[in-house]
Amino acid sequence: MNKSRIAKISGVVYVIWGLLHLQAAYMVYRLATSLEPGMAHGRMVQHAWNLLFASVAAIGIAVTLKESSLRAVVQSGWLATK
Repeated sequence: MNKSRIAKISGVVYVIWGLLHLQAAYMVYRLATSLEPGMAHGRMVQHAWNLLFASVAAIGIAVTLKESSLRAVVQSGWLATK
């Protein structure tokens, strides 16, 4: 398996990981809204925020790295030799 294929696969897996955590953030937020106001509610909302931020960051990093790795592959001529 060549490096460009590994880069593409890892980018896709990273985006899927981010989407999974985005869904988890939504589910945790829904759970938090069902609780009475208090410490448990606040902690659950904080956990939902942390999951949301981590998932958005993961998706952003995956897209950025995928674009830069594909640009590097094209500029180095790896795709032109195959």
